[in-house]
Amino acid sequence: MAKATYDEVLSHLKQHRQTTACKDLLRFLEALGFIPRAGTRGKHYTYRHPKIDGFRGNFDCGHGRNPDVLPVYIRNIIVVLEENEYYLNCSAKY
Repeated sequence: MAKATYDEVLSHLKQHRQTTACKDLLRFLEALGFIPRAGTRGKHYTYRHPKIDGFRGNFDCGHGRNPDVLPVYIRNIIVVLEENEYYLNCSAKY
């Protein structure tokens, strides 16, 4: 499967705020250069990007085999993507 672009990820998240699976979100974040890391409890994750100084985000994957991420976390991630579009587009090209 080809690596997702910034525009593809942003479009998907906006269209599927209610139904983005945890594994898909992790794959999208990694495709944009983010480094997701599992937390110490449950299915909580933090993520950071090497080109965005001092930034660290988080989200929770909920329960079940392949749960959807809560819409509030998707909204927060969309804001981060839009605020850092320049860095994310640059990192995706190299």
